[in-house]
Amino acid sequence: MPRKQVNRVLKKINELPPFSEIANDAMVAARLGAMGGKEHEGDKGFHDPKFAKQILQMTSFASYGFSGLKAGHFESKSLLDEDVLRGIMLAFSLQEFISRKLSAYELTESDLWEHSINCGLSAWMVATKIGYEDLEAAFVAGMMHDIGKVILDEILYEEKEKYVDIISQGSLMPAEAEREVLGIDHAEVGARIAEKWRFSDKVIEAVRCHHQPELAVKDPDLSAIVHLADCICISLGLTLNSGNLVSLLAGDFAEPQVKESAG
Repeated sequence: MPRKQVNRVLKKINELPPFSEIANDAMVAARLGAMGGKEHEGDKGFHDPKFAKQILQMTSFASYGFSGLKAGHFESKSLLDEDVLRGIMLAFSLQEFISRKLSAYELTESDLWEHSINCGLSAWMVATKIGYEDLEAAFVAGMMHDIGKVILDEILYEEKEKYVDIISQGSLMPAEAEREVLGIDHAEVGARIAEKWRFSDKVIEAVRCHHQPELAVKDPDLSAIVHLADCICISLGLTLNSGNLVSLLAGDFAEPQVKESAG
């Protein structure tokens, strides 16, 4: 059975359109939305105020030399121009692909999108803190890490009873249960999607290893960053509607202010 299911998954990946087509469709939707096209009223994209706020706060921290040591240790000028723009374009391009109800995982239309954005932002901020210089790769890998669930959902839903039963026993993690039921997990599927869309080797590896960063060989740091970012978002239960992710991850790196004595 798993071999048959794996073949179905690989077929779905093979049938995906090139990333350029997905990005182009997103740009068309943005232009029509900007012109007031009613058919795109539901599309948020660049107009999502929650996402825009997070990006602006992130770039604000970068402009002050935010880092894991002290301000000024790792200046991120590029974060304010091309890297930010590419990150936003990527997120917007993938929004329609990611924003869908995933019944097997019991996710609403916004759940995976919000987790993906938060993981991308978390990876970006963690990378900045530790001085990892390819911030764009950190955001991209964080944003892409769970994208395999989109492909697996339909097939996994057919086996949901078995999947839930395995997880309820408590002996396997969800990704391990996916492999048990389907012969492949969302991390491997996501890596193959990234490969089809011609993302960099280290991004592909980070997506593949985001649950097992110790297996990474091309860029272990990036895989570890995405793994940590995913853990942060899961443990805090963050969505774009709750809390302030960027401020939380940034912490207060300013020099402490000494209060004057009232006497």
